[in-house]
Amino acid sequence: MDRRGSGFKKILGDYRKQSHYTEIMEPEFSSDYDAFFLILKNLNYNFNQETTKETTKETTKETTKETSNKMTEKLIAIIKENPNISVKEMAEKVGLTKDGVQYHIRNLKVHGVIEHVGPNKGGCWKVIKK
Repeated sequence: MDRRGSGFKKILGDYRKQSHYTEIMEPEFSSDYDAFFLILKNLNYNFNQETTKETTKETTKETTKETSNKMTEKLIAIIKENPNISVKEMAEKVGLTKDGVQYHIRNLKVHGVIEHVGPNKGGCWKVIKK
């Protein structure tokens, strides 16, 4: 890398000259310690002109929230079914990693929905409210 970033202006200029170019299709550059990353969006993909980055982000947030709510409901149902279940067993039932289940359980505890009674090994879960 003799001249770091020397081609970025050329890439942006060429992209902007294309017939299907919009600001949404702007290439995205990022880097970390030892690498550059460039995301080039497909200019031939038929985007709805009303779609913006903000509405895409909002839709993603809503979808994530819905998915999170469904996972929370599944975990509560599993706990009601078997209060002595371990986090590992919950992860196997819902198809998440152990860390993913712990994330949801932590949120449920913070919001006062569930609590763990007794020691870590041998204790049980208690659903306080739904």
